[in-house]
Amino acid sequence: MGHERGADECLAEAGTVGEIVNVGQVVESGEPVYLVEFGNCVVGCTEDEIAPAPAGLLFEQGAPS
Repeated sequence: MGHERGADECLAEAGTVGEIVNVGQVVESGEPVYLVEFGNCVVGCTEDEIAPAPAGLLFEQGAPS
């Protein structure tokens, strides 16, 4: 499995580009939880911890090359 991290260790710096690989839900609140892959590490993120990648940063299907 992956590298174990300490309780206070940063999992991904703000602005790091990741890919949403799965979406779950907190049972008690119904809040969505996004599993985001950052290279070799997958982190559970809440909706307020993620944002769309800025336009032009990633290759998008159908975009002019």
